[in-house]
Amino acid sequence: MKLLETAHGYFETGTEIADAVLRRHEERSAAFQVDSVVVPFRDGMGVLGSVRIMVGRPYTIGSAAVPSELPELKDPDALARILDDTEDDPFDEIAYISAELDRLELPAEVCAP
Repeated sequence: MKLLETAHGYFETGTEIADAVLRRHEERSAAFQVDSVVVPFRDGMGVLGSVRIMVGRPYTIGSAAVPSELPELKDPDALARILDDTEDDPFDEIAYISAELDRLELPAEVCAP
């Protein structure tokens, strides 16, 4: 298991998942881009959850191996989304909505001086 450290907290996740998040972070940082990934984690009671983490510049993410009595957290679907860059990115949705709003034609009475 690995512990991911971000500006917003610590999240215990599987080793492969943490390594994929760090790889994605390094790729985005090198390209001067920002992105987000949804990371499955396990809290101290063993309850599963997920968190959206910002990756790329100017964010900082750290990782360290941690001992755990729980089995290694594995989530093949999450791992594939992180590695393949197929996350549902809210930034893409905002850009799409903004583009749609730009295309709307306003009624003449709204545009009148």
